[in-house]
Amino acid sequence: MRNRFLLGMMALSLIAMTSCKDEIDQFDDHGSSTIVSFAGTEKAYMGDSITFDFEVKSGGVKINQAKVQLYYGEEMVSEAFYSLKADGKYSGKVLAPYQKNTPDGEAKVILRIQNERFSNDSKEMTVAIERPKYQTLKLVAANGKEYTMTPVPGKEYEYKAREAFPLDMEASIVAPAYSDGTGNPYLQGNELKFGMDNGKIVLNATKNIGFENTGYGEDGKYEITFNTLTFEGSPFPKFGVRFDTQNKFLEFDGS
Repeated sequence: MRNRFLLGMMALSLIAMTSCKDEIDQFDDHGSSTIVSFAGTEKAYMGDSITFDFEVKSGGVKINQAKVQLYYGEEMVSEAFYSLKADGKYSGKVLAPYQKNTPDGEAKVILRIQNERFSNDSKEMTVAIERPKYQTLKLVAANGKEYTMTPVPGKEYEYKAREAFPLDMEASIVAPAYSDGTGNPYLQGNELKFGMDNGKIVLNATKNIGFENTGYGEDGKYEITFNTLTFEGSPFPKFGVRFDTQNKFLEFDGS
């Protein structure tokens, strides 16, 4: 009787061990996932959609997903996901964000793939990222009228338009899809639109920028400016706070 009991316990233990092993196997890596090639551009511009080509190969288990990540320094600033149906060649793209006060420099583009049982592979490439220098920008008034903004000599990334604008001028600023004229097939420029949010000029804000001036020059005009590096513009109203006990008046520029 005792022997039968021991045999039964041993059988149950074997079944339990097999079951546990099967459960663990469900999460083990199986098969192989390989990035055969990963090609793209060596140079891109902020605001571009960077396109790339890649080829993948699997062994034993089907590859089912890929993602590409773009890093400025140690910060991941953009990411895109792709579903893969089989081995072969694919194309994709990832946005190089247009951010204020971000200097030119090198960015990392990392491609990661994975199969249905979590076997994975990754490759990366380095891309030199530059802030575009536009020939012109567009100042688009609330009524739809457009004005051309041209570079300010000696002030990098600053643009101006001088017209007989209303003293209270609501408008957006549009930067065209940028091209350096090289015909690089891996670059796709994107139009950028700047508006206002919480009193600041912001990319993709839907509200118009509220420029405000107090008077005109001798020519009956005044200038509206915008800097594509700092996202600063002018003119904006000036606000003052009076300290009567100190007989002082401090003036703060709007931005």
